[in-house]
Amino acid sequence: MRANYDVVRVVSSPFRRARQTAEIVATPLGLSVEIETEIREQNLGDLHGQPYEAAAASKDFDPERRWEWRPPQGETLLEVQARAIAALRPYLASHAEDDVAVVSHAGTIFSIWAHVLEDWQQVRGIPNASVLAVRHDGERFQDAVLWRPEEH
Repeated sequence: MRANYDVVRVVSSPFRRARQTAEIVATPLGLSVEIETEIREQNLGDLHGQPYEAAAASKDFDPERRWEWRPPQGETLLEVQARAIAALRPYLASHAEDDVAVVSHAGTIFSIWAHVLEDWQQVRGIPNASVLAVRHDGERFQDAVLWRPEEH
């Protein structure tokens, strides 16, 4: 996969695991990691630190429309999508011809992918260590391909 890209910038969520992964990407390329707080994971509010099953056990959680579900004191994936896309737009504009590596989390990647596809229903699970490659023209996301770790 690396041979297909010429990464000129590495941007990461501020969360530790994302920063560590971003360093793994950036170091061999001689790049530094830039922190972008708005690509952090979904705020799960009162469910922070709970197993994922806690969300599914919530009486108002609908897995078929999970992007609309708001954890108590948290945010929806629709809100994650809005903040992440807004944060990434300047990177698109300044790197229309370049590859930018963005390291984030499953919920954020799920939200970005749904934005690219313009359809939440098509997006399915995103395992850890997956890579979502998104083409853009400097203004808009155009298409996306997800590589799962078991595929490489």
